[in-house]
Amino acid sequence: MTQHPPRRRATRLFQRALLATLATPLAVPAQPALRDAYQLEAATSDVATPSPRVRPAERGTPARTSVVDTLAFAHAALRRSQIELVPVLERMGARSEDELVAQPMLLGVAAELRRARAGANVLHLLDRTASSLDAMCAEAAGARQRSCRAMTIQLTAARAHVRAGRKPEARRALSSLAKHADDAVLSKAFLPWEGSVIGETARYAIDRI
Repeated sequence: MTQHPPRRRATRLFQRALLATLATPLAVPAQPALRDAYQLEAATSDVATPSPRVRPAERGTPARTSVVDTLAFAHAALRRSQIELVPVLERMGARSEDELVAQPMLLGVAAELRRARAGANVLHLLDRTASSLDAMCAEAAGARQRSCRAMTIQLTAARAHVRAGRKPEARRALSSLAKHADDAVLSKAFLPWEGSVIGETARYAIDRI
């Protein structure tokens, strides 16, 4: 029988307990997952400043996060079954230095949503991705607005092709969507985590079609 170090065993036990906790509603409503992701992504990045696209009251203030913030974000994503957020949860979990709480929390929720994503049909996944893209593009202007428009066109086309059973056309539209997401990150119109939600989800959908 394989013996695991005590710390690893404790982490796995904590992860199971945490996922059981996440499966029940919090006493207070969790904040919207996408809005929280801006602060959490900033706090887990090398630059400890929030995105310029966070709420106005938070602009110019140091990004601060806590286990409670991370729990709220993970809880919101899991309770809403936001399967399109698997890439950002994996990204944040991999970059977290908190191996006892935040990392197993984020990676555990990512694993749960990854299983849900595998069981969902592609059209549902693309519908979820469209909802997240709409949220990201709210009040977009300039280069960001142009990137949003290009991605919205491709995602709308991909959904229509999937709905009609046109697989080659759907794959081409999704491939274009992924490229637009990559380009938006390179041009800094989108944050890396935003690009991962759209681009990586598009690539995953291509493999599922």
